[in-house]
Parts: sequence; structure tokens; C-alpha cells
Amino acid sequence: MSAFPFRSLTFVSSTVLTLAIQTAGQGGEGPFRALAFDAACAAAKGESKVVMIDFFTTWCGPCKKLDAVTWKDEAVVRWLTEKTVALKIDAEKEEQLAERFRVDAYPSVVFVQPDGKELGRLVGYKEPQAFLAAANDLLAGVSASDRVKKQLEEKGGNDPMLRQSYADELVRERRNEEALENYLWCFDHGLEHMPSYSGVRLSFLLSKIVMLGKKHPPALVELRKRRDTAQVLLLAGTADFQQAGEFSAINRELGENRLTLEVYDKLPAIEPQLVDGRRTNPRATLFREVKDLLLESRRYEDFLAGAGEPEAYYKSRLAFFHMAYDSRHKDDPQLMEYGRQAHLKEAGELHEALVGARRDEAAARIRQHILEFDDTRKTCQALAQRARRAGRPEIAEALEQTAGEKKDDK
Repeated sequence: MSAFPFRSLTFVSSTVLTLAIQTAGQGGEGPFRALAFDAACAAAKGESKVVMIDFFTTWCGPCKKLDAVTWKDEAVVRWLTEKTVALKIDAEKEEQLAERFRVDAYPSVVFVQPDGKELGRLVGYKEPQAFLAAANDLLAGVSASDRVKKQLEEKGGNDPMLRQSYADELVRERRNEEALENYLWCFDHGLEHMPSYSGVRLSFLLSKIVMLGKKHPPALVELRKRRDTAQVLLLAGTADFQQAGEFSAINRELGENRLTLEVYDKLPAIEPQLVDGRRTNPRATLFREVKDLLLESRRYEDFLAGAGEPEAYYKSRLAFFHMAYDSRHKDDPQLMEYGRQAHLKEAGELHEALVGARRDEAAARIRQHILEFDDTRKTCQALAQRARRAGRPEIAEALEQTAGEKKDDK
């Protein structure tokens, strides 16, 4: 007699879990329940579980990937059903709850005790197995920063990418002083241990430090210290390529490119000097950061002075496109299109400067190169817009007429 109820209970439990995997509770989707936060906390207390909130937005790509992959994985659904009262919250609709948990990145998966206190969070897309490992650690009291710190220590502590990830987790845990210390180590010492870290260092890392500075002002103070040191070396004529790049990149992330232009304008009178046996040309490094400002100010001759001989400049940018995109990403249409548009933008800038400076023969040659690269209506129209901005309506009208004769771009 006792065996039958047990088998019946097993069947019911299995059926409930299957239903949870397919549709789950009370108007929710998958393993998620359609409950208000307070009701979810009450349910978690009664069921000896924790509340898990997936804070998402409708425009967030990684959020959609979580929905399509991780939240549909059977092992993940089983774990969520057994361990959590899971909620999906649109952070732009439930702003008060998102602010309560200081959600500023998506997706943010926040684990909360039944009394409303946060246990920890996972930020960004996680594959099913990675999610389960991280979530189990959180429930066991092992924070995300603890996990990354352990990985960092196992690799000797000098991997800048891992240390940057460790700092990211410290930021999410609001340990801002420790996060800044680790970010600055990456900036000051990362290249010593990983030369390939250069691009990340002057883009993503700087962006993260600036973001931290919005809630922890000492981060911006430290960045400006490093920027000011590089500026002194630039004006003294002793800065190397790396220091020139640091100066311009920090100003870019701080939104202070005008300072880069001010220093750029002071550099021509300073003779480049030998640094570590190499003759430096910091002005050429800064040019790429100030060229948009030169165009905005209609300083066309200054733009051309920075670019150098027009055909050589165009060919160097075309060679960069072939090296960076055509030879590496020809099977990725999205990346190839990004590269094509970046090249067309740079070529269009050169054409605008030549037209604005009334170097019409050189402009015609560059225009021919551009249309050989991309002979479409869209490109003709873009060149026409730049010619009109440069004060050359006659060239703009000719290009617009050419554009009108072309078929629609495919």
C-alpha cells in the first residue's frame, strides 16, 4: 500500500517540474513566477528558498540570449525551481525596485534573501553551466569577486585581463576603493605582463575607470594625474608613442578632447627627440584624436598637415582596412560592413579637407579611389554632404547628380 502513493508522488513531482520547464508559475514564463517582489519574498520564506530577480530591458541583447539559451536549459530550470522563487523584472518599468538594488547594467541577476537583503549578483550573459557554477557559489557564500580572485591567484596575479575582471566584480559589490586599486594596477603594469593588452587598456579599461569615477571621484583624480604627467612629457618633447596615446585616450574618455587639441597645436614648434633610441612623433599620434575637431572648426589646412601626403594617407588607411578586416573577418558580414564604413568615414574626412582647402586635383584623385572602393549612391551622397559642409556647393551638386544616376544600393 505504501509504494503506490510514493510512485504517485514521484509522478506528480516530475509532472510539476516538466510544467515548470515549459511554462512555470502563475502567468510567468519558463521558471519565472508572476509575483510582486514582497510576495516573492514571502513565498521564498515559506518554501525555504531565495528570490532570484532577472533585471532586464527590452533592448538588451545579452538579456535576450539569457532568455533563449540559459533560462530554457533543463538543468537551469530544475535548479531555479528547486532553489529559488524566480522573477523577471523589466528595469525600465519597475524603476523603484531597480534603484533599490542599484542596477546599472543588464542583465543583472540579483539573489535576495527572504528578508530582502541581497546575497549577491551575476552581471552579463552566462552560459547554463557557468550560471549554475556561479549561482551555487553565491548560495554557498562565495562571491563573484572571490571566484575571480582565486582564478587570478592561480595564474600568479599578473594577468591584467583577469585582474580587470576582478575589479569589475568589486565594483558590482560596491568595493570601490579596492576596485580602483586593481584598475590602476592594470593601467600602470598591465603591459609589462601582456603586451597585447594595449588596445583594451586604452579603451575598455579607461571607460570602466571613468564609469567608476561617477560614483567614486578619486578614480577621476587618478586618471587626470596620469594624463597630466603625459602632458608635461609631450610639451617637453620627450614623450614616447605610448605616453602620447595615453594622453589622448584619457582625454577622449573624459570628454576633454579640446585639451588634446590645445597640446596638439603647441607641438609643431618642438623638434621630435630620440626616446629609447627612436625618434618620436607624438603629434602624429594625437592627430587621430583631434582630426574631427579640426574638421568641425574648418581647419582644413591643419587637417592636411597632420594627415601628410593625401594619396599616401588614403593608401595607409586602405591597407589598415585590408589588414584589420578583409584578411581576418571576410566571413563575418557584420564586422566587414563595420570596417567598410569606418574606412569610408576616414576617406570622406580626407576628401572634405581637400575640397575645403581647394586642392581640387588631389580631391578628385581621392574621390576616384573612394568610388572604386564603394561605388554606391550612399557613398556619393555622403561625399556631397561633406563637400557642402566645406563650402563647395558646386562639387556637392555634381556628386548629388551622380548619386541620382545610380541604382539603389543593395
